[in-house]
Amino acid sequence: MPNNLKIQDATVVVRPTSRYSGIDYDEVNVISTIITEGELTEKYFVPAETSLPPHIQTFIQKEGLAFRPYTEQEIMAGTEDILEQAKNGNLEGTSKDSAHFILRSVLVHTPLRQITNHDNEYIYELRYNYKLFPTEENKYDFNIKLPFDGLQMPNGSRIELTVITPRGAKIDREQTKGLDENGANIEEVITQLSSTGKFATEFQYQQDPDFNVRYYY
Repeated sequence: MPNNLKIQDATVVVRPTSRYSGIDYDEVNVISTIITEGELTEKYFVPAETSLPPHIQTFIQKEGLAFRPYTEQEIMAGTEDILEQAKNGNLEGTSKDSAHFILRSVLVHTPLRQITNHDNEYIYELRYNYKLFPTEENKYDFNIKLPFDGLQMPNGSRIELTVITPRGAKIDREQTKGLDENGANIEEVITQLSSTGKFATEFQYQQDPDFNVRYYY
């Protein structure tokens, strides 16, 4: 049963490892604080630190998936008939199920860390790191869907996302966006930090949004 969310606040820091000789990816560090009205028992599977090659990432995206946290129930839903799909020559169904299995192979179970609970307010933290490969030469797309599966947003709850991109990277303002569950745009706030020159991209919303931040060198 979905748990009522009060706040999910995700902070993302991108390290520019692709700028170093011989490395073709950036490293992404995600820290998400989740405040709920009840105890959260969902098991989350998050991107592993192993590589997800660009052609695999393109394949799973075409099947409507993304390299982001899932519950196991969510990621494996509808895949139990993959063998039957293949035997019946259903290429579309087999491809879709295969994408789920491939994605599951690069996700790892990461327990939530309960920070505290008080007066029916439960506070958790989830951390994960992964490698982000370019979608085009020197162009990177960071994508996340908030809140995580198993959480529902009643009136008054909110989502906050801050993405800090590396020094020297610029934000593609046309491709950087947040979308709510109806496809409507969520306005972002982009700020250049005065001391380091890095960009901080912020979103705030109050219903099941999907965010994308594109930066380039």
